[in-house]
Amino acid sequence: MILIENEQIDHTGQDNLVMSVNQVRAFGADADDCPTIYSRNGLQGRKSIISNGIEIPFIFDRNLILMEGAKQSEKDLQTLPIIVVTSGTEWNPE
Repeated sequence: MILIENEQIDHTGQDNLVMSVNQVRAFGADADDCPTIYSRNGLQGRKSIISNGIEIPFIFDRNLILMEGAKQSEKDLQTLPIIVVTSGTEWNPE
């Protein structure tokens, strides 16, 4: 899948990416960045985003929550589902 995120860092050449889960939450997606080895409010952490009914998993690596990423090919851009996870407007948390 291809994620569309406004104001994101260019992660070209990296295997993983870091994103602001609070920016995703502000857009209305269900972002749970609690690792599955812990619980929150009595529920096991899910470490994923759910947006438009699609669950997007995070990776828990050395106490960091990351997301697997790769540069898309032209074929990927034509065939993979595209999911918008942040607003297209400027994000200005206060």
